[in-house]
Amino acid sequence: MHETNESETNGLSKDEVYDVVIVGGGLFSCCLYYFLKVKNGKLKILIIEKEEKLGGYIKTHKYSKDNTEFLYELGPNLFKLSEESYNLLKQLKLLSDIRILDKKLIRYIYYNNNLYPLHFNIIGYFIFPLIKFSNKIKFIFKLLFRKYKNVNLYDYDISVENYMKENFDLQHYNFLLLPLIYGSCAGKGNISAMSFFLRNLKLLKNSSSTLRIWRNRGTSESCSSPRGDNSSSCCTTTQGKKEGDMFSPIYSLLNMINSKTTLIHYVKNNILKGYKYSNYNKYLLINKTNNYKDVPSSYIERYFKTIKKIYVFVKYLSCKYFPLFGNQTGKKEGWKEGKESKGENEVERVKDAEGANEAKKRVVGKLISLKSGLYELINALSSYINKKYVFTNQEVDLINRMNEKLWMCSVRKQSETQVIYAKNVILTVNSKICSHILRTILPCNIRKNLFNISYSNIICVTLYFNKKDLNIPKNFFGFLSSDKKTHVLGCFYINNMFKERCSDDNIALLTLYIGGQNNAKDIYLEKEELTQIILKDLRQIFKIYNNAHPTILKVKKWYDAIPFYSNNYEKDLKSFLDELYKPQYKNLFVDSGWVTGTSISDRIASAKDLSDFMILKNLSKP
Repeated sequence: MHETNESETNGLSKDEVYDVVIVGGGLFSCCLYYFLKVKNGKLKILIIEKEEKLGGYIKTHKYSKDNTEFLYELGPNLFKLSEESYNLLKQLKLLSDIRILDKKLIRYIYYNNNLYPLHFNIIGYFIFPLIKFSNKIKFIFKLLFRKYKNVNLYDYDISVENYMKENFDLQHYNFLLLPLIYGSCAGKGNISAMSFFLRNLKLLKNSSSTLRIWRNRGTSESCSSPRGDNSSSCCTTTQGKKEGDMFSPIYSLLNMINSKTTLIHYVKNNILKGYKYSNYNKYLLINKTNNYKDVPSSYIERYFKTIKKIYVFVKYLSCKYFPLFGNQTGKKEGWKEGKESKGENEVERVKDAEGANEAKKRVVGKLISLKSGLYELINALSSYINKKYVFTNQEVDLINRMNEKLWMCSVRKQSETQVIYAKNVILTVNSKICSHILRTILPCNIRKNLFNISYSNIICVTLYFNKKDLNIPKNFFGFLSSDKKTHVLGCFYINNMFKERCSDDNIALLTLYIGGQNNAKDIYLEKEELTQIILKDLRQIFKIYNNAHPTILKVKKWYDAIPFYSNNYEKDLKSFLDELYKPQYKNLFVDSGWVTGTSISDRIASAKDLSDFMILKNLSKP
């Protein structure tokens, strides 16, 4: 690490200068602190958080009432485990606390006073009653023969609603995409199609993508690309496995909208995804090197190509599940030879490694929570954070460049203000706050664009009924609404998802999400008014007996919670990031959900990428 002397810091001693100041104390900040400290334990890192505790939107509450123990979340309830998040949980020794969502639980779509089950397979898609069979056939036909316009080909941008209307049909929009818009960003159908497919569904590849911005910058700059060159940003946009949310598996069918995936590939990845494909991949020689990107020039050629793939797929199944039709003896003998040629300890090591890989495969890509709630992750990270260097109940009001090597941060606590100096500053706040903090150094047009980014307000309400008073399916996971009039956007049946969340089996513990763009004024309602709205909606959604009223445990209002991607969002965001690549902003970084993705795995992955980038550039060990 470079030592700073007095001449470099305008007379400041090195004890008065932080190596890194992180503005905001959410999950990303805690992860970034941890990753940086792992790479260089001598770094002096300060976190500044406006609330009392670290964690941001991750808030887990424990509550006892009438000898019943409740455990519930005020923010996200679960997340889809990625490679990066798995590795972090492993490092923090939290793998044993992972709780995987029961795959037998069923998601529902609410529409017109009814709940419709949504099964995540091709049969479930065809029997889903809200979409006409003819529209399903047309939809698949257009996907197979690419009778639609790629989102990237639009000159400006287009809304999801208009895109589906122009290329497919409004039933798929109303009953599949609109519920996901409500569930992922509490928005409306006028959300940007490019941003929605790129950020929410992780289905679109685009050169403007910022989801892995630090990895892409590190790659491009290490290859001597000019500062600000984003040419590599289309290489890695999906972070490996798709990030998930409540209903993401059914939408994997839509992956064919903006890629060249074939039907046999979809069948392999979705209908039979519970099986192992290592042997299948061995047989799959057709287009293996270019990932199905060789597009046939005619439908006849496409037909024969698909037939070849079906043959290869059937051959794999024959060898895998009917070994008499295939030679598997050689593989078994090969393992024996390897076992005899290795020392006994080496064999055990290989077995342990294989067992660990198998265990990893069983959980990566699954929807999970943790035994004691998601705040368990924050607690584990906090154990590595020096509390002396965490300023809570304080806000950064202004950031300015002091000299070529230092940034000055004006920090406010109530009526008092202090100045902090840092070599590197990371802003993890939303775009409106970012615009305010950087008001003296950003161009006016960029500040305006940042301030005008729309956000959805969300109300999280946790309540419970006695099960005898509520007609709720036994296999119920939750629902998303496709009804534009209801205030309840979605619901989780908490203790059906994770039994440890409630100690009384006679209680149905629910978490509701209310408000969003459709009901923007709900955020200003009092608890009594919200209770009446909730009860009215729930009486339409579920059959409630005995005129029962729910017991409300907690109401949490999240202001400016989730970015709502208006048209041309990606272009405006890229212009801001290109500005930050200029030399006068050196060692000033901005990373938040509106830049690199809102899911928990997005935040963990981006924190890891940024730590790697910073260490590579200027924070490496002496």
